[in-house]
This record gives sequence, C-alpha cells and structure tokens, in this order.
Amino acid sequence: VDTIQIKERVFRIEEKLEHNEMTQIDSTKTETLACMQKKITSLELKMNDMEDKARRKNLQIRGIPESKTREKLVEYLIELFNQIGIQEEIRSANTEWVHRLIKPSGIAEAHPRDVIIRFAMYGVKQKIVEAARSLGPNDQRLKTLTFSRDMSCKTSQRRRSFKPALDRLKDK
Repeated sequence: VDTIQIKERVFRIEEKLEHNEMTQIDSTKTETLACMQKKITSLELKMNDMEDKARRKNLQIRGIPESKTREKLVEYLIELFNQIGIQEEIRSANTEWVHRLIKPSGIAEAHPRDVIIRFAMYGVKQKIVEAARSLGPNDQRLKTLTFSRDMSCKTSQRRRSFKPALDRLKDK
C-alpha cells in the first residue's frame, strides 16, 4: 500500500471522526436546549402562579361607568355592596385600594375601564363574589356589571384558549 492511499484513508477517517464529533456536539446542544426550554417553561409557570397568588385578594369589576371618578368610585362601591347584601365591608380596613385599569387597545371608547379592588382579607372578596353569584345575572343591580378574579396576563390568555372547548362541552 503506498503512502497516497494511506493518506487518503487517514483523511477519510479524520473526516468521519470530525463528523461524528460534530453530530455528538449537536446532539448534546439539542438536549441542553430542550432541558433549558423545559426549565424556562417551569419557571414561567411558577412565576405566573406567584403573580396569581399575589392577586388572589383582588376583585375585578367590569361595567362601572366612567362618570364615577376616583372620589365617587368608593362611594359607588359601598352603595353597590350594600345593595347586594354586603354591609360596610368596603368602608372598613378590609379595603387596601381601589383603582381603574388602563384601557386596553382595541376596546371602544364607550366601554368603561375595569375597576380593581384589593381587599386586606380574601374572605371579604369571596363574600362579595358569592353574594353577586347568588343574585344571578338577571338581577337589575348587577345587569351591567361583571365580577371576576384578577389574574395575570398569561393565566387570562390560557383561560381564553380553553374557552372554545368549554363552550362546546356546554352545548352538549
């Protein structure tokens, strides 16, 4: 066997080794990337869960007219809660703050911004939600209002993605 053939064989073997090493490196990188993506997803879920827990004592109300300015808003809510059977809950130290959200883009100007109320205790919020549910959607006092949990953006998006499937299940 002459030296040229030996050199060619060595060159081909080196190419194969290099290709195998590159394939192994690519495989390792792919595994590392998949592991990192899994970790990121897990951390995002934990972060959303923590944000949702921080918002647990918040109540979001949709439909309160914009004419109820910041000063009149608290009075309006006291009156509303008294009408649905919750006495003095918002006046006491049970309320940490009340404010309106920024209007999201794409929402008509005629629609009022949502109101967020943060209660000092989760139980107060639950009493209000249960009282509103017990009256039902046809009650005149609540006809234009919607009570809901204050959730993180990611949780809201996930829930919206499930809505078509839930609607199909309700129709059955």
